[in-house]
Amino acid sequence: MIRWDGAALRVAVGTSRPAGLDDRPWTLLPTSFSGPTVHAILEGDAGPALCYPPAGLGGLWASPPPSAALGALLGGTRAAALSLLDAPLSTGELAAMLGLAPATASHHLTTLRDNGLIVGVREGRVVRYARTVLGDQLVD
Repeated sequence: MIRWDGAALRVAVGTSRPAGLDDRPWTLLPTSFSGPTVHAILEGDAGPALCYPPAGLGGLWASPPPSAALGALLGGTRAAALSLLDAPLSTGELAAMLGLAPATASHHLTTLRDNGLIVGVREGRVVRYARTVLGDQLVD
């Protein structure tokens, strides 16, 4: 999600506002408390900041793999998707985590949603999906 292209630091974060267009320097903040995602803080007295997971966290934020029984019931991809949704994720985030095309991830999310295992909540232009109580029970 963060890469240096030789001329600029490229950051893939979910913001619709242009960031870093002024002359203020960015503060880089490695933090293991914000999970495995990158967060840009654009407002603040000290200027913009970028929070990111430091190297060496290992599997701290990784979800356990789905059980073989859940995979047999739902199929491997849907079982993996349901297991990852212990925290809300967008279609794009889930697709990246599973190595799927967004349309494929969307198809799996729709099937899980239609069967009452997940629910989607709109946040601006993004829909984030999380497990329902039934989905939690199935994963557990």
